[in-house]
Amino acid sequence: MQLLTKKTQNIIRQQIIPKTKEVLLEIAEAALKIADIASVSSRERGALTYGGIEYVRVLRREREDRAFRNHAHALKRRKYIAMRMIGNKLHCALTEKGVTEVLKLRCKNASSCKKGKSILVTFDIPESERRTRSLFRRFLKECGFIKHQHSVWTCDREVFSSLLLFIQTTKVQPWVSVFRVTVNGE
Repeated sequence: MQLLTKKTQNIIRQQIIPKTKEVLLEIAEAALKIADIASVSSRERGALTYGGIEYVRVLRREREDRAFRNHAHALKRRKYIAMRMIGNKLHCALTEKGVTEVLKLRCKNASSCKKGKSILVTFDIPESERRTRSLFRRFLKECGFIKHQHSVWTCDREVFSSLLLFIQTTKVQPWVSVFRVTVNGE
């Protein structure tokens, strides 16, 4: 078996290997195009034959933009966000109702507390703030808190930070206390 000379090895390194890389890149690009074409839905096949894969991408982008606008307007109708134009840009901000919904979702999806741990909420919101008190109780109930008395609630999920944000948002800090507690008897 004859070994390659250094000159032959250099020729291989300089000419054949770069060509191999180019071929591999071309194959990879072709595979991506095929995968892109294969992902075209039956609805998009007409667009593919009409304008090619770039036209399909443009249509997908337009469909995604339209879906985003529809979702944004649905959130605006529910008063979760406020939208306004500043110059030629649309600015969106969460409303108080939107913040409350986000915090509820965070509480509902929170992980469980460590075994034997719980969150305890006590409050004494005055009668003059009846609406706020009802809103606070409803929030606790919807977030999975268990009522022990009218103003004593517990939850076994890690909702401490979300609950504190809700308390700050609704401005009930003077009347509400939140504790991390160890539950006996478990």
